[in-house]
Parts: sequence; C-alpha cells; structure tokens
Amino acid sequence: MQSTFLGAAPVTEPGAARYYPEPGLYLAVNQVLTANQELPNLTLSIDADCEFEWLATVGTQTGTYEVRFRLPNGRYMSNARIANANLVGSAQFPVLLPHPVVIPAAGQLGIDIKDTSGASNTVQIVLWGSKRYRTR
Repeated sequence: MQSTFLGAAPVTEPGAARYYPEPGLYLAVNQVLTANQELPNLTLSIDADCEFEWLATVGTQTGTYEVRFRLPNGRYMSNARIANANLVGSAQFPVLLPHPVVIPAAGQLGIDIKDTSGASNTVQIVLWGSKRYRTR
C-alpha cells in the first residue's frame, strides 16, 4: 500500500485506510462531586473536524467514585457503573480498552458518575487516544 501526498491531504489507494491518525489527543473530564453526589448525563463533545479513537483511560481523584460511559448511539459500555479502581488507571498504569472505540466527528460521549467516598471528591478522567482525519 502506498499513499501519495498532494499538498497536506493524503490520497490513499482504493481499499486502503480512509483516514490518517494524529496521535496524542487527550480529552479531560473535570468534575467536583459533593458527598454521594450522582451526576448522570454528563457529555464530552468531540471536535467536528475528526473522529476520536479512544485507546485508554487514566485519571486522578481525591476519593472513590463509580462511572459509566455511553456511546453516541445511546448504548452503554457496561451494564452498571464501575468503580474507578477497576476502570480508570493512572498515568503510569493506564487502563487500555479491549478494543479501540471510535467516536464520530461532532459526536458526544455520555458519562454517568457517582461519588462513593462520602466526602467532597475532585475527579479528573482523561481519555487517551488519537484524532482520525478522513481522507479523500
């Protein structure tokens, strides 16, 4: 497979990948929760110029919480909220997704989050991935 570049936009042969990735995109969700607070239906918007390929999840927090993600088509990625220790890794030990999840351009990822610490909790969840630009 050989790609030819015309200016800045790559042109691919028929049957080849119809996008090119730009690695190193980090999408952050920052939330301060009060004791036992539940926030359903938070959203994380994806840029309109490209798809987002979600590869891993990392984060920090001051207490425990549970989280569940909802894809743009409305389908949840799990049957219930999952404890942060089981789903959100650290920068040193990120939690890789079993398969990359591609969120379409201008799509939204839904997030349900609930504090389980019983105290104020500052949470940051970071989705590691890459932008995927469509080619002609």
